[in-house]
Formats: sequence, structure tokens, C-alpha cells
Amino acid sequence: HSERVAPASSLRPMAEQAMDFARHLGLEDTRIDLELPRDAAAERWAAEWTTAHGSAPVLLNLGATKPANRWPAANWGRLAQRVTAELGRTVVLTGGGNDREIAAKVRAGGGERSIDLVGSTDLLQLIALQRRAALVISCDSGPMHTAAAVGAPLLALFGAADERRTGPYAQGRHVLRTHPPCSPCGKRSCPLPRHVCMEELDVATVFDAVQRRLPS
Repeated sequence: HSERVAPASSLRPMAEQAMDFARHLGLEDTRIDLELPRDAAAERWAAEWTTAHGSAPVLLNLGATKPANRWPAANWGRLAQRVTAELGRTVVLTGGGNDREIAAKVRAGGGERSIDLVGSTDLLQLIALQRRAALVISCDSGPMHTAAAVGAPLLALFGAADERRTGPYAQGRHVLRTHPPCSPCGKRSCPLPRHVCMEELDVATVFDAVQRRLPS
């Protein structure tokens, strides 16, 4: 016997849809706990790293599994340049090993003063560093969700993805996006000649949001 369980609404956060399933199974005391366990070695590494660099960093998480969710590398480069030069903040590039090519383009496009940790941290170290960040800026990705889970100040850049379903839980008001007619499409790759939804999310808009979100 098989049974299909439909969520109350497909436009609710995926975590809440999972709770619908748990309640269907008879689990009455269901709640979403955003706290992630702390790893002692990773926490020690992140504390030492932050102390050595003198201030809480601004983390730019460059990648996303779906190409349609990525912000252009040129935009990341200009944003890194402005955050470093105009705000005097330590900018750190984060991401997995597959994002090293993006990181190279970011550094070549204005972010040469940023610290490149792309592919150099494991997940536990990244989470520990996010706990100490002044701000995390990320597209729809796993690191965006870990930043939200540890309560890091966050700016999430969305285009093809629907933030009502996969946005940072409990931080939806900190989502930046444009609203072309084709978005959100949920596609893995953009089929259009120009990736409108992410390309039109311009650096000036994101930088203004960074200024508002950072602690003074």
C-alpha cells in the first residue's frame, strides 16, 4: 500500500513541508530547530582565524549547485572591491572546490584584496566561520542555509529559485531579487540568451543592502 502526502501549500518553506509529513505520521511535537552542533576543532580554528585577521569578516559564498542560481563572477568582484575599499571590511571568498574558477575571476575582477578560502575549508570550519561573520552574502545554496541556521547576518541573492520554498528560513526579509516575468522558474540552467534574473540584480543594489545590514 502506498500513500501520497501533499503539503498544505507547495509555496511554503521546504522545512515546513517536511513538518507536514512528520505530523501526518503522528508526530505531534514537531518544531524546526535551526541550531547546528558545534565542532570543537572547527570552532577553535575559526576563532584563531578571526583573531589573526582582526575583525569579523564579510563572507561572499560564490557558488550554487544549479548554474541558474549563481550571481555573475564579475558582480562578485565589483562587490568585493566596494566592500573592501569603501567600508574597510575584511572580505572572504568561500565555496567548494568546484568554485575555484569563479574565485579566480572574482579576484581578477576587483576582488584581489579579498581572502580566498574557496575549497580550503571543510563544512564544519565554514559553519564555525559563519558564526563569527559580520555578514554572509550567498545565492541559494547549502552554505546559505547553514548561515541562516547559525543565525549569521545574511543577504540571500535569488533569481531562478523561489525564496518562498528554498529561501533562508526565518530570514526571508533579507532576500534580494529582481522580478522578470520568467522568474522564479526553478530551472537548473537558464535557457534564455541572457540570464536576466541574476544579471539584473546589480552591484549597487546589493551594496546598498550590505551597508544597511552590516553593524555600524
